[in-house]
Amino acid sequence: MAQRDPTDLEGQEQEAQDQQRKAQVRQQQEIADFKWLMDGKQGRRVVWRLLEKAGVFRSSFSTNALQMALGEGNRSYGLYWLNEVMTHCPDKFLLMINESK
Repeated sequence: MAQRDPTDLEGQEQEAQDQQRKAQVRQQQEIADFKWLMDGKQGRRVVWRLLEKAGVFRSSFSTNALQMALGEGNRSYGLYWLNEVMTHCPDKFLLMINESK
């Protein structure tokens, strides 16, 4: 582990900027990967199955609190992926629905 000089404010600022740039590159790569996935018919089928299995399009209500908590956890994860679709490639959503029929 490298020792840092706690009084080197310029070095700390540069390190923070480097970390921010790396995070931006990583985020852009994730978006590009997701768009690539949604560009193909096979990728859209995978995402559709993920959304269905997560229960995005159905209620997670149950009289059993633990069962409902599990359903809501799954649904929350599915909503994350639905948000990714709607944020990065909303035009593919309707295509994905039509292909699923």
